[in-house]
Amino acid sequence: MGSGLRRFARDTGGFSTPLGLIWAVLLLVIGGLAVDTTNAWRNRAMLQAVADAAAHAAALKLPPPARPLTTERRAEMVAEAVRIAELHLDPAVYGDVVTAENVDIGTWDHASRSFTPDTEFPDAVRVRALRTGAGSNAVPTLLLKLGVLDQWDVGASAISQKFLPRCTRDGIISAETAEITSNNLLRPPFCLHGEMGVAMSSGNTFEEGVSVSMPDFSMLSLPMGGWTSNVGLSEALSTTTMFPRMVNQVERLFTSLQDIRSPDQPDYIANGFGLVKNVEQRNFDATYLGTNNVHIVACGKIGDSLADSSSNKMIKIESGDVVEYTVIVTNCAVQISSGALIADSIIITSNSGSSSISGNSGATIGRPDGCAPGGGVVLMSMGSVSFPSTAYFHEAQIVARGEVQIAAAPEGITGIAIQALGKAKMTASGGFALCPHPDDPPYMADYFRIVN
Repeated sequence: MGSGLRRFARDTGGFSTPLGLIWAVLLLVIGGLAVDTTNAWRNRAMLQAVADAAAHAAALKLPPPARPLTTERRAEMVAEAVRIAELHLDPAVYGDVVTAENVDIGTWDHASRSFTPDTEFPDAVRVRALRTGAGSNAVPTLLLKLGVLDQWDVGASAISQKFLPRCTRDGIISAETAEITSNNLLRPPFCLHGEMGVAMSSGNTFEEGVSVSMPDFSMLSLPMGGWTSNVGLSEALSTTTMFPRMVNQVERLFTSLQDIRSPDQPDYIANGFGLVKNVEQRNFDATYLGTNNVHIVACGKIGDSLADSSSNKMIKIESGDVVEYTVIVTNCAVQISSGALIADSIIITSNSGSSSISGNSGATIGRPDGCAPGGGVVLMSMGSVSFPSTAYFHEAQIVARGEVQIAAAPEGITGIAIQALGKAKMTASGGFALCPHPDDPPYMADYFRIVN
């Protein structure tokens, strides 16, 4: 080999050029993976938020329970999901991330965690938000575009379900604290929830299937030895957030129930053909109320506004009075005397006092009919509800924008559903949820959750 060839073989000049090219390509790929993958995940997070919002918006338009989904309602729900998606992600920038084909309406089975589309009585909406090549709106890459990958297909889905917490059927929901005293037997499906905590005394028994909930276990208040003296409590406990949403409906129902043809009227108001009777507080006598009518009772002159009243003026349902198949709308405080019976009736007041609805010992709210269908009573108040001594409650719904304080007779509660913006306290020394399959309360606020 000549000296020139030997020098050429030994020469390493320019060796770094191909090595540098290799490293540059590797760095571009690694950088591309970091930058473009992060961008893909960012877009997926955006799509998840859009899917959640669109599914929830469509679910708000689900038909009431036991009413079939009409073609018109389906179209309205789909259009709402698409509209909400476009509000979040401009189609001019992101393309059509939610189309009508991406919206399914059906039912959600919580036990199997499965969604079934196209059911007659739906309770859930599934929305898929997509950026794909097939949809001509895939997420473009930046660095990986250099001969590796031009775009990402990214998507997210959400299912929003309309549901009724069991606390709304037989139980207590308080936006503050929910409290029970001692020596109570709580049977399923009874539920106790306090958004600011739950308190109880000793000697209670919680059967399997009872729920005691609050946002955090640190909000549970027990006496010394409360864990051992409250049998079954540890199995009943759970953490959740739940607002007494019916309290937001009191003002609306107060106005609505003054209209004889309101869809909120119960069936016993003669299907909208009953009468609206105006009564002044000084002339009120439950003996002459009659049935199947709406009675507007004014603390003030007839024709005056029934707006919120905190006055001490009241109407009394006297001992021995029977009020049934009647709606009473008033701005007076209401007192239910010992021995009075209220059944198949609604009493709603705008009085905001601390005892806007009160009852004496022996008052009976709801028909004591051994858990037969019907007979229930609705008590609603802009203020607080107080039954300080041994009353009876049979399929009663109580909704108050203030507090609820109830002392029931032993074994005096066969079914009760309480929602309170203030504290809710029950003294019973007996059993809760003595009707195994209680009637649903007449008025129910919808609850929604993202389930998947």
